[in-house]
Amino acid sequence: MGRNAAKYDNEVRLGDMPESPSEFSGSIDSGSDEATSFGMRRNFMGKVTKEAVRLSNSATGDETPKEQKAEPKEKNQVEKTSETSSSGVFSRKSTSLNTTTMRLGNIDSNSSAVVSETVEFRAERRGFLEKIVAGMATLLGISVLYPVSQYVIPPAKKKAVETQKAVGKVSEVPQDSGKIYRFAGDRVLVLNYKGELKAMSAVCTHLGCLVQWRTDEQLVYCACHGARYTKEGEIISGPQPAPLKPYGVHVEGDDIVLSVI
Repeated sequence: MGRNAAKYDNEVRLGDMPESPSEFSGSIDSGSDEATSFGMRRNFMGKVTKEAVRLSNSATGDETPKEQKAEPKEKNQVEKTSETSSSGVFSRKSTSLNTTTMRLGNIDSNSSAVVSETVEFRAERRGFLEKIVAGMATLLGISVLYPVSQYVIPPAKKKAVETQKAVGKVSEVPQDSGKIYRFAGDRVLVLNYKGELKAMSAVCTHLGCLVQWRTDEQLVYCACHGARYTKEGEIISGPQPAPLKPYGVHVEGDDIVLSVI
């Protein structure tokens, strides 16, 4: 019933409207120019079209204009845009916060590194100073204890340097033989060569081996590396760099007396 009443109302309204543009513009002066009459006719047709659309929408029950229907979409787009902009702002803020946090973390790590280096430097300096102090204390202790030790412990008696000494009997060295004696901190070889005594160091000048008298060759010989010397200790052959050191020898009574030359 509602739809029939709306349809009847629309027919009445359409019936009331003028049938042609000439009737709508009956009150207009007949002397107006063609352009004005054309504009009026165009306005008239536009109004008729809008009224027909309105009546059609009201008959179908859809009275909301398309412009109003498009409003929610635009509103949704605006909301989405605002949400996007808000999320962009939040993301920029979070990025800035993360960057600030990273910078603060770098500052903290750098600060900890500087602090650790400072602590290590102080520890090294402290160790160096401790070593210096310990060294000075050691020197001071030595300077104090050395005179005390010299006072408490008496110095060793110096042995008198032997310049002459009776080392043995003439009978101990028969003719054409030799014997080694200790004298003046050295070992001395005493030879009896055809009744004449000769004395020289018994230590080979090559590597310190002891020499001996060889009757068959009538020379002094070192068995370690084959060094050969004369009866006076001069070099004959071998690796030795120098002759044997000579000593003085003579007989006092029945004693063989050696002396430093």
